[in-house]
Amino acid sequence: MMNIRFLPETPRTMGGVFRFLTLLTLLCALACAGVGCKSSGVPEPTGGVSVELRGNTPGQIFAAADDVFAAHGYRMKVLSPQKMWCEKPASTMSNIAYGDWLPDKPLYIRVKLTLVEHGEAYFRLHAQACKVTDRGGLLEGESVVRMGTGSYRKMLEEVVARLRGPGY
Repeated sequence: MMNIRFLPETPRTMGGVFRFLTLLTLLCALACAGVGCKSSGVPEPTGGVSVELRGNTPGQIFAAADDVFAAHGYRMKVLSPQKMWCEKPASTMSNIAYGDWLPDKPLYIRVKLTLVEHGEAYFRLHAQACKVTDRGGLLEGESVVRMGTGSYRKMLEEVVARLRGPGY
């Protein structure tokens, strides 16, 4: 016959188990807290220009952006609730300087608008312009346009003004 002996639990062995469970609980809580800190899941874009907007919904912001960019000759394409494109054919001078000189493949200017949430009803609307060659083709290419305080910043400021004005 086999002798089985059960050892009584001592405070020494219980302390180790208690410390292990406490540490495990703390690590799980920290992991969950790190996951919950992201607000929109859209990373902050680099380069380009941006404006801050408070007290508006994403729908209101994109509607105002659509109005402003349409007034400047752009056509809007919504990609997701946080991203949209505005495109228009480039000027003749831009086509000569940067595009393909053939009339069947004109150069386009594409402005990528990204809406990044920073809090409740607090957003940053970010714009980055690109030159697009072979638009819609197999070899579509983009190259970033340098942006500063030029026309793109002015258009974003128009979006802010529309949201602050009557009717929005």
